[in-house]
Amino acid sequence: MGWLDGATGNCKISFLHNQPKFFWPTACPGGTYRSDGGPGDLRSCRPCPDENHISPPGSTSEAQCQCPRGYVPSEEDGGRTCQLLACPKLDPPANGYFVKQSCNSVFNGACGIRCNGGYKLIGSSIRLCQENGTWSGEEAVCQMRSCGSVPAPKNGKIECTSDSYVIDSECTFSCDVGFTLVGSRKRVCLPIGYWDGLPAFCKRKKIHFNTSAGI
Repeated sequence: MGWLDGATGNCKISFLHNQPKFFWPTACPGGTYRSDGGPGDLRSCRPCPDENHISPPGSTSEAQCQCPRGYVPSEEDGGRTCQLLACPKLDPPANGYFVKQSCNSVFNGACGIRCNGGYKLIGSSIRLCQENGTWSGEEAVCQMRSCGSVPAPKNGKIECTSDSYVIDSECTFSCDVGFTLVGSRKRVCLPIGYWDGLPAFCKRKKIHFNTSAGI
């Protein structure tokens, strides 16, 4: 309060003591709330039920406590606590394996997939556990490699141990009478998907005539 001093013309200010003090409420930080919404310091803020809960600063209800990304409300206690989000258990494909022999099925976990020798991967080689609880990518399958068919030589024939020409299949070549085999007589399908040896073909034998006549 102030007044004007008539003698000096100066403004005088006086302070009133013992007046009641007023406190403005302090907003509760994230992860806490104050249910009554009234004045108070941080000591009146209550923590959310779960240590992983997040809430906007200044929250006034437990309902504003939410599970963060990567967590889901627990069904065991009606959603008052959070549990780590996990995708369904993922198994390696037949004739394949997980990189580092492990697969992390929690949120943002990655699973690297490889196939054994002699097999090729069909599908996704890396799968991620997504926020919606499903795996990214496509199911991985390990398919036995094939070398593809190999033709029979002209004027000859071929016999193979498998019609699908998969790994370790063997093909044997032979020629008709009057022809000689040139190349590999037997070829094997290698784990890399290629035939070993050389292509086979049949070459006509040369006929030698005896031009000398006996008398």
